[in-house]
Amino acid sequence: MLQAAIFDMDGLMIDTEPIWDRTWVPVLADMGVTDIPRDSLQTMIDMSRGAGIDQMRRALDGQLGVGRVPAEEFRRRQVACFNRLCEEGVPAKPGLGELLAHLRREGIRTAVASSSPRDMIDAQLRRVGARDMVDLLVSAEEVEHGKPAPDVFLEAARRLDAKPGRSLVLEDSLNGIEAGWRGGFLPVMVPDLIAPDDAAREHAVAICRDLNEVRDLIAAGKLG
Repeated sequence: MLQAAIFDMDGLMIDTEPIWDRTWVPVLADMGVTDIPRDSLQTMIDMSRGAGIDQMRRALDGQLGVGRVPAEEFRRRQVACFNRLCEEGVPAKPGLGELLAHLRREGIRTAVASSSPRDMIDAQLRRVGARDMVDLLVSAEEVEHGKPAPDVFLEAARRLDAKPGRSLVLEDSLNGIEAGWRGGFLPVMVPDLIAPDDAAREHAVAICRDLNEVRDLIAAGKLG
């Protein structure tokens, strides 16, 4: 029986990934980078999707040169830009409320384990009316290593007193699926902007079209 369901946030619970993508060009320009080729930009975006600061640093250094854009400063400015853009409104992903309500009825504890800062996680969930439906929030800033390391998921499971092997990790990103698999969880991918690759298909226990399908599989006893 499932003990817990641990959610990523951006692109999984809330349709924020297109907004994050819009932050890259203006933030890089503000930091003096205006000459980046389109394919290099896309490589950085894809590498950083769902990842922690270490992976973002590797993406920036790999495409722009070591130290040209410090990852911590880039992330700080990116978060500020993102918050401004979010004032336009951000929708929840289809099926989010229904899935969270089903998990609560079944007594399955829930957490959000995201690479975003904790205050941003809280604010975004409140924007879509989901904060009171989640038991626990954990930011990758609270652990040593961000995704694709499993630290943030392991910390969420520890606080929920749940075993990884009896806990779902719900993710839209390749980095997140790798992190869930490395932590011994039951990874479920709900693709957003990135399609599953061979590793994700091998490591995920299911690949679902949306959160409604996740709910249906749980209700049918096909997950866990």
